Amino acid sequence: MNEDITVVIIGFPDIERARAWYASEAYQAILALRTNHMAGEAVLVEGVPADYDATKTAADLRAEAGLSWATGPPS
Repeated sequence: MNEDITVVIIGFPDIERARAWYASEAYQAILALRTNHMAGEAVLVEGVPADYDATKTAADLRAEAGLSWATGPPS
């Protein structure tokens, strides 16, 4: 049985700005909206190459999870 999986990928110029965003007053004010309504973890990954394609990563993750649309949303 497949569970619904949501992956959110957000790019930042560097890890310091990613941490600053997460710790920001604005994000902390809405953090409970995410944590109270979906299970999940926030993971910061440093060192993504300049030509990194988040769309491809998301499609690969969907395919690995056995979701019906691995290359993009249905048209």
